[in-house]
Amino acid sequence: MLLELGRRSATRRTAALLAVAGLWLAAYPLLLQLQPVGKRMWTPSSLAVHAAVGIAVLAVAVLVFDSERPRWLRLGLDAASWPFVALGRNALVIWIGVFVVGKTLASTPTGPDGVPLGAALLADHGPLGFFALTAGSWLALACAMHAARWYVRL
Repeated sequence: MLLELGRRSATRRTAALLAVAGLWLAAYPLLLQLQPVGKRMWTPSSLAVHAAVGIAVLAVAVLVFDSERPRWLRLGLDAASWPFVALGRNALVIWIGVFVVGKTLASTPTGPDGVPLGAALLADHGPLGFFALTAGSWLALACAMHAARWYVRL
């Protein structure tokens, strides 16, 4: 609702979001009284802080991406956000694929010693190389699907 405030500017929408974040922070001391003894996570007060921080981050994103900017800056922001949009639009495929491929890498033996394929790749390429290989493959798949405008939705 706050993001669809009609034709208001990005700064006004950002101010509205920051006001809501401030309300969550103002509710924190009140909600802290409901906190059970010895439990500090997932309580109403923890929820208030996390909601305030999340809404504040959203406000900054609205200000950065929705404000009027010069064409060159807008194109740069669009290019920088394109891979994230590709991952977000194909999140279901990526999420399922990561688990399927992860199980496959963990259970597929290689060679006579039976070392799992994932462990062999990790030993050959190191942690950073293994991450680049797997995450880069998923990012490339998501970008290719986004470029082809092919999205899997539930």
